Amino acid sequence: MSLDLRGQERLQRLQDDLGDTYFQEVPPQQGKDDGDRVSVTLDAAVRFTEVRIDDFAGVRTTSRSFAEAFEQAYAAADGLRAQRSAELSPRRRELEERVESLRRGTFRWRDPWERRRRGLDANGRPVNGSRLRPASASGSSENGYLSVSLPGGRFGAMKVRIDEVWLHSASVRNIEQAMREAIINAGEWAV
Repeated sequence: MSLDLRGQERLQRLQDDLGDTYFQEVPPQQGKDDGDRVSVTLDAAVRFTEVRIDDFAGVRTTSRSFAEAFEQAYAAADGLRAQRSAELSPRRRELEERVESLRRGTFRWRDPWERRRRGLDANGRPVNGSRLRPASASGSSENGYLSVSLPGGRFGAMKVRIDEVWLHSASVRNIEQAMREAIINAGEWAV
């Protein structure tokens, strides 16, 4: 599945800002939480293509269990997406060599500030419109009972908040819709 124009533009920004190692055009990847209660599918541009509740009783117990299930599913999908991207990365050989040097005990860490300095001018300001870290995003459902915070960095964690009373009274369809609305309202995180 290829990305639409917005997805291609977003993927290019991610590559420009964070490097292309973990951002290649790969098929959408689905992740599930540890209990197989929730599934999330992300495309190559880290946009949600599907959000689904597979075991409603399992996530309805508390707002924390609901949030943890979605957060785990997001992390699993993003991890698979990054893994598939790394397999296609132009730097794959370098990554394999790093892993091998770790195994041999000869790996040398790079200066942790090197990457950050590359995109800065002599005064420490971003050059050529580069951003060193994309902004995080937050969005809420139309009814305000569910909100998400999405990461701005390479592998940040998604955070979900949901009203406990509404969780116990809403249908699966309403909760899935609220999740989609919150993601859409977070900006360019949805297809």
